[in-house]
Order: sequence, then C-alpha cells, then structure tokens
Amino acid sequence: IYPELGSIAVQEESPDNDPDTSEGVWVFTGFGFDFDSLERFDIVQVTGEVEERFGNTQLGDTTVAVCDDDPVTIASSPLTLPADFATREAVEGMLVETTQDLTVTSLFTAYRFGDLGVSSSGVLQQPTEIYEPGTPESFALEDFNEDDLLFIDDRGEFGRENAPWFGDAGDRAGDIVEAGAQGVVYYSFGDHLLEPIDFPEVVAGSPAFADREAAPSLAGGNDIGAFNVLNYFNTFGDSDVLRGARNQAEFDIQSAKIVEAILNLDASILGLIELENDYEDLYDGNPDSEPSIQTLVDQLNAAAGADIYDWVMVPEELLTDEGLGGGGLGPDAIANGIIYQPAKVTQVGDVATFDIDALLGGDDPDNNRWPFAASFDVDGELVTVVVNHFKSKGSTCDDTIVPAGFGDGQDDPQTASCDLVREYAAERLIEWNETKPTGVNSPDTFVIGDLNSYAAEDPIRIFEDAGYENTVKRYDDGAFTYKFDGRYGSLDYILASPSAKRLVDDAEVWQLNSAEPYGYLYFNDPIDIEPDYTAYASSDHDALVTSISKPGKGPKK
Repeated sequence: IYPELGSIAVQEESPDNDPDTSEGVWVFTGFGFDFDSLERFDIVQVTGEVEERFGNTQLGDTTVAVCDDDPVTIASSPLTLPADFATREAVEGMLVETTQDLTVTSLFTAYRFGDLGVSSSGVLQQPTEIYEPGTPESFALEDFNEDDLLFIDDRGEFGRENAPWFGDAGDRAGDIVEAGAQGVVYYSFGDHLLEPIDFPEVVAGSPAFADREAAPSLAGGNDIGAFNVLNYFNTFGDSDVLRGARNQAEFDIQSAKIVEAILNLDASILGLIELENDYEDLYDGNPDSEPSIQTLVDQLNAAAGADIYDWVMVPEELLTDEGLGGGGLGPDAIANGIIYQPAKVTQVGDVATFDIDALLGGDDPDNNRWPFAASFDVDGELVTVVVNHFKSKGSTCDDTIVPAGFGDGQDDPQTASCDLVREYAAERLIEWNETKPTGVNSPDTFVIGDLNSYAAEDPIRIFEDAGYENTVKRYDDGAFTYKFDGRYGSLDYILASPSAKRLVDDAEVWQLNSAEPYGYLYFNDPIDIEPDYTAYASSDHDALVTSISKPGKGPKK
C-alpha cells in the first residue's frame, strides 16, 4: 500500500508457473483513495483500464473493493543481481526480496528523487577506466553495470528530505544494504525501482573509502596536490557565467569545507581547478573586489592562525580581455590556480600560460581552460607544475574543428562528448611543456588537474605514450576520483614527465568526496540536509597528492 504514490500493488494468490510473466500489477488508485480501508494481504477486486505510465504497466481509472475472503500471505520472489531487463520485467508489479548483500554505488538521485543505487559487485567501475573504449571488454562491462544496478526508492514519501538514506553523515558509497530487502518492482523514468515494504538499513561497508578516512600523510611529504574545488566563486549569482555559491550562506558552507579539506591535505604545492576566473580583480583598483583565490588563501591562513599559504599571482600581461572581471586566464568563466606553502617550497622562474585552443577551428573553438604553469624548488629539486582542466564530457563540441594531425580522428561513443578536443589538448600540452615555459632549465614537469578522461581513454594514453607516468596508478592502483551515474573512475591526475617520474616516492587519492551523498554539497538546501562543515563532500572530485625526493633517497616501493 503506497499512499504517497497514490497506488497499491496487487498480486495473484496462486502463480501460473510461467517465470516469464508477472503475477502482479501496479494499481493507480489516485491520491484521494481511502488507503486506511485496506490492510496488507487483503483480497481485493480491482476494475480499471490497462495503461503504460512512464513505461510501467498499471491499472488506471480504478475501483477497488475488499472481498470477504480471509487474507492470504504472498511469498516474495527472489531478486538476484545482476538481472537484465527481461528478468526485471518478469517481476514488475510483484513482491520480491533481494538475495544478496548489496553495495551502495549511486547517491546522486538519492537526494533529488529518493533513489538509492545498489549493486552486487561493489561500487561499479567506469568501463573506460580499465578497458580501451570501444573494445568488447569495455562494452561487456557497460552491459554488466546496467544489469547490476538496482535503485531502492523512498516510496515517494520524503521528497528532498530523503530521511531513509541520510540518517547518518557517515553513510557513503561502499556501505551495504543487507540481503532480505522486500518490496514491489516498479518501473519509472527508465529504471526498474524497488519500492520497499520497510526501509532497509544502510550498514557500514568494508572498503576503505566507505569510511571517512583522514587525509593522506605520505612518508616523503605531501609535496604536490591537485583539487577541483567545484566552482569556487566569491561573486554570487545564478547564471551561465556566475557559478558556485548563489549567496553568502552557501559560500560560507563551501568555504568552510574547502578550507578544512586543504588544511588537512597539507600539500606544499596545490593546483586548484574551477576557480572563478577573476584574476583581473587584483589589478582593477577596486578595494571592494579581489580574486577568489586571494579570498581562499586569506581564509586558509585565518583558519590556520598563521600565514602558511600564498598564491601564484598571474601577471596582468598574461590576462585576456575576457573572463568575468574583464580580464582572466583565458576566456572561460572558470580558471586554474596554484597555492603553495613558502615555508616548504620556493617559487622560481616565470609564471606561464598559453591559449591551448589556438589551433582549433569552427564556430566554438574555446573549449579547454588555459593551462597554468609555475616552477618550484622542492628540497633542492626544481620542478614545474602545470595545472589543467580539459573540456568536460558533458559539453558539446559539435561546432569545434580539430586540425588534422591531432588525436586519432574519431570520437568514441564510450568516451562521451569532446574526446577529440581532449586528445588535441593532451598533444598541445606535451609540446608546450617541452619549451620549458617558465624559463626554468629543468625537464621535471608534473601535469596535474582535471583532464576529464578516464584512465584507459586516449588523452591519458597520449601522455603515457610520451613517457608520462600516472603516479596514482603506480602507488594507489584502483583508486578513483569521481563518480557519475553510480560508476567510479579517475578524471583527476598527477602525471610525471619522463624525467620527473624518477623523483616520485608515493602518491595517493584522498577519497573525501566521490563516495559522499550528492545532497551534502554546499549548494543543496541546508533546510533539507543539515550543513556538515567537515572537509567531506567539499567538492564532487577527490583530492590527490604525491611526494617527491632526490633520486635514490625516497622510500622503496
């Protein structure tokens, strides 16, 4: 009986022994129906019109009468994952019971629609994280993921409060819904859902990322880190240009969480992605405006009680006449940046950037954010850090022309949009790095940031073919930095150039965000979910860090 869905589910007392046909059907009674007149397992006579509603077979325009027969208990049918569409369709409208402990893998729709995604095989992997796009293995994993993901709904009861799934701030991906969850299979908006009889408890899971772990503390030091800060804007609004916090209250939540995360990460050099592109505020003469990165550094130092961080300033001559303040690091609304700890490292050489999209053509040639490079002396080693943010998979590049000679000449459907643009960016960046753009005569370069490509996709292969090493893959293989649609993979990297990889001692992802419920992010209504001012859920990307040392002086691994 589902009053909040205006419905009941009915099932024949005696099955017809045909496993391919359902014994039950969803009945839409309307929300004005007297649901108190029914008890579970009553025998009822239903009259109505057969209809399809968002793909769900149901009876509508119904009358429901309770019969004089004694109630009959219906035995639940087993539901075992993975289960393909035909298997789920055969039990649509029926009472089922899960037979396995299932792992929480999808949390995005848990906040928005009350749907908790679970699977039988742990958190689901992005196919192109481990297999080359377009291969039989990659397509096979894509099909498996589809069959292994099941959504448990909130019965339409809670709206955005989502009480069943947000009882504890510690609930994350990797936690477990134990076997024995009962409910009726319902189809809505392209997915079979389990509408539970009683809400199953989410219990602690065994993967390390299922718990809120402390930040990494690498034996060689947290020297170089990368962190996508999810639109850190000190200018508020809600438009195509203004992103991030829409008001001071949201910004206070965002800032508190980002500051806590960065202080705990304690990286000597930290590349930041998705900062407001407002570097011109440093030069506009207006005392009431300042670059967002300056605001962040001020807040970091205030929270630390000392001036431990500084930021790499962009010379005015490197700024374009675009950007939010009339002058930015390239034309996009967001930009890259670098903060560092002067007590641990020394900035040397020049600051450098370039129009990475200059060779692109078409009506929409501006795609990738401009790289941002600075060099540092780290314990006597001179290294250049280049922060990047390649074009996203959710964008469109239909009006962009990639010149001949870049990439492999085709977009693969498994890589989503703009794959060729990202391949182009990888090759352009490698060429630029070889020019030693900061003027520091050292070949040791670290390409860091959000490359919007999973580990087996062509942009990453291009770096690897050029001799760059995915440092996290060497030391923390299997780690991920981002989730999408309940699938997990790496979009964020610290790539060491051919000469720089000899310096790397260790690398690790701090999985502080990707395993968190989407509802804990700063822009969700704090009335619905109490703000959590810890570092966790400070962004939608995880942070990562690596340590470097003189060759032969670091830990042996």
